[in-house]
Amino acid sequence: MNTMLKKTGILSLLALVVAACGGGGTDVAGIGGTGYIATGTITGFGSVYVNGVKYETDTASFEVEDNTLATQGDLGLGMVVTVNGTINADGVTGTANSIRYEDVLEGPISGAIVYDADNLNATFTVLNTTVRVNDGVTIFEGSSFNFGSIAIGNVIEISGYFDNNGELRATRVELKSPTSNPLTDIVEIKGTVTGFTDIGSAFNVSKIVVDASAASSLPSGGISNGLYVEVKGIYDNGINTIAATEVEVEDNRLGDDGDNVSLEGYI
Repeated sequence: MNTMLKKTGILSLLALVVAACGGGGTDVAGIGGTGYIATGTITGFGSVYVNGVKYETDTASFEVEDNTLATQGDLGLGMVVTVNGTINADGVTGTANSIRYEDVLEGPISGAIVYDADNLNATFTVLNTTVRVNDGVTIFEGSSFNFGSIAIGNVIEISGYFDNNGELRATRVELKSPTSNPLTDIVEIKGTVTGFTDIGSAFNVSKIVVDASAASSLPSGGISNGLYVEVKGIYDNGINTIAATEVEVEDNRLGDDGDNVSLEGYI
């Protein structure tokens, strides 16, 4: 298996291009043909730019937060997406067959907002997860919403990557509501199920206790430890618990062995 690393951006994100080993392996140089998959941040439009590649999207389908009728207009800069398609031999142009986006986290900002000494980075907490934003790197979306206007109680949707410290480095933060209503706001979190013991019992996802006893939708195969899921529901900050309305299995949909894959993230 051959690999090529490319540094992208001041957050030290790395794009990793892998020619998946099937038989004798594949040379990355002049990579072309079918079965190319990229997971990375959207950095431009006029087509869609991901991991340094310009993807033509004239015939592509789009899925945004489970909306299979989405269009390219529903995408935005800073979104971390998965592109399935082909790439040309030049390695910098290609054609997208499909583009899929899902956020990492959605919920209210709680706790103190802490700014670094250089005032270029800030951290805060959303659903017991530390989120880091960078002025000039993180894309902020929303009326009058920017690095300097972040406030406790803002309900936000976050796209980004987890670093080795477990912090979520946001590439995009969208303001869903300037204030939160803990009695009615639906939060969203993704992660691996841990601490599950029996049917009807609570379990943990990304440092949050999940009570799914009243959920209207559960995985068809049931809940089990190690399952990667998306949880939606009402969050009680006082007891760090989501009363789940839905628990859905999340799959990576990256494709079959033999595909060429480009992944962006933290090493």
